[in-house]
Amino acid sequence: MKKKLLSIILSIFMLIPCTLALSACGKTTTISKDRWEQTFKNDTFRFQTDALTLKVTENTFGYNNEFVRLTENNETKYYSYTLSNSSNSFGTLTPIEESAFVYGREYFAPLLNFISDNYKQFKYEKNSIGGNTYHAKLQVPANVKAIISEHGNVDKDEYLFVVQIMSMSGNDFEETGIVVDYVKILDKDYESYNINDRGIIEFRNFGKVYSTYFMEKSLYDIKNLNVDFKVVGGTGTYYTELYFTKNAVRFCTPNVGAESEYVEGIYCLDEGVYTYYKKNKAGQWSSEPVDETIFNTVYTSYFNMFGGKPLIDQNNMRLFRNEVRFSSNEALFGGQSSLQKTYYNNYSLKYDDGIIGGKWNVEIRQDFGDLSVDTGTYIMTVCDVEIDIPTV
Repeated sequence: MKKKLLSIILSIFMLIPCTLALSACGKTTTISKDRWEQTFKNDTFRFQTDALTLKVTENTFGYNNEFVRLTENNETKYYSYTLSNSSNSFGTLTPIEESAFVYGREYFAPLLNFISDNYKQFKYEKNSIGGNTYHAKLQVPANVKAIISEHGNVDKDEYLFVVQIMSMSGNDFEETGIVVDYVKILDKDYESYNINDRGIIEFRNFGKVYSTYFMEKSLYDIKNLNVDFKVVGGTGTYYTELYFTKNAVRFCTPNVGAESEYVEGIYCLDEGVYTYYKKNKAGQWSSEPVDETIFNTVYTSYFNMFGGKPLIDQNNMRLFRNEVRFSSNEALFGGQSSLQKTYYNNYSLKYDDGIIGGKWNVEIRQDFGDLSVDTGTYIMTVCDVEIDIPTV
């Protein structure tokens, strides 16, 4: 009985290494078919040859001088976009013919779809060429051959395709798990290929490329109040709601002290008249006239100190997942009111073909007595805002 039990235990221990070996070697441990197909159907990627380097998104392609596709009044129009030399102004859109919009996702679709559709033809051999790769020597159809021949300057019926795989984890990545790092297409045999060889065509950064035009446009629109947005957050007595439109700002701080204190205010411009409406904790509204200078000062102060303007003014942005972050982790100065200064920490902007919101913590510092308090997290949302003006 003991021998039989021992044999069972040994068989289990023999089975475990075998199972681990299966999970550590072979195609099942690397990229799945679903993830593979998802990668090559992505609308954003970088494309590179000796003669051409592009970033491609759903509606743009190019570097610096971008080409842009926009839908305006149910009509699709095409432009070239030139960056402005000033961080405070927007670049220039110049109309072009549709035929000039060459390298959109549609142009590369035959080649990317061909790689996607041939998942089963790619072989995974981790140790053979010094990298975690898939490779396949494939006969290519005419439409794929045309793209490779044009940009790779090689006219053949088959090419070596090499797909580099890597494991991504953590919050700083577009995806987690096993993902495609890059694709190389080469005019070589597999046996003579080296992992460091440059492809005649390469693709990189699937899902991690964003449009300069849409980024610049969204920042410009928020900075110049061409879109509405709200900011809500803070804890305890610092809880604050801010609503921004082109001609009005509303603020609400319901957790402040006595009933006689004002907990809500609206500064607005209506038919050329500037007015300040204020409500105390008991719910009573009153109003008083203000001039343009006061209106602009209040609006700018709230936008700077709590509303996110220091983030909107930044230029050193990078895209991580669906968030735009900045290369600096230093606190950003938000502005000063009396003896109090605000600083932004742990900040990011949420991106989806433009800025759609953000998140940050606001720290209030008081130089007198060297006091500091974290008021909590604030959430920005770019959305339609309605500010109801009270009848007083």
